[in-house]
Formats: sequence, structure tokens, C-alpha cells
Amino acid sequence: MPTANAVRYDTIWLRGSDYLVTSLNARFAAHVPELKLALDAGVPAYPDASRSDFYDVALPTGWVYIHIREDKRTVYLVALLSEPGHQSVNSTAQRRCPSKDSNLTTSFLRL
Repeated sequence: MPTANAVRYDTIWLRGSDYLVTSLNARFAAHVPELKLALDAGVPAYPDASRSDFYDVALPTGWVYIHIREDKRTVYLVALLSEPGHQSVNSTAQRRCPSKDSNLTTSFLRL
């Protein structure tokens, strides 16, 4: 996850059902269906300031780090950070993610 001084507050909305979603690590494969459902419905994502097409995304089971390959129409689940004992990652995301009506910069991306 980004360090405190590297956190960006720009958020994009990722949504798309016609992309393949896969995990780069077999240990994270169980989270692929959850990520796919989130992307189908639309989910706020936080762009990585140092890598293009990489994003942090909050899921109910933890934060995931993903990479989107437009040319292959594929979303790769790169890393998973499950928070032991967390009540809800979604509540963390709500604190970190501006609402759609916020004055903060929000752009939308259709996958």
C-alpha cells in the first residue's frame, strides 16, 4: 500500500464485465470471483502514482493491487492485503474514497 506521503486522493471508477480477471499468484485465486463481481458492478480505485495502469482496490476481504492490460483485455490481481481482525475494508474505503458528489477529483474509466 502507498505510504502516507505517497497517497493520492484522486479516485477513478473501474467498471467492466468484458475483461478476463485472473490472479498472478495461485494463493490469491480464491479472490478472483470477488474482484470480478466488484468490477462488474463498478468499484472505486486508487491509481498507483508510480506505475501506470496499476490500482489499489478495496474489497470486503481486503485490499487488492491490480494491473489492467488494455491490449489483452485482462485484469491481473497482483497482490492481496487481508487485514486480520478488520471489521470491514469497505468502511476503510468509504473513509479513503471520496463520494461521487465530492469536490475531490474523480474520473471514470470504463473497462
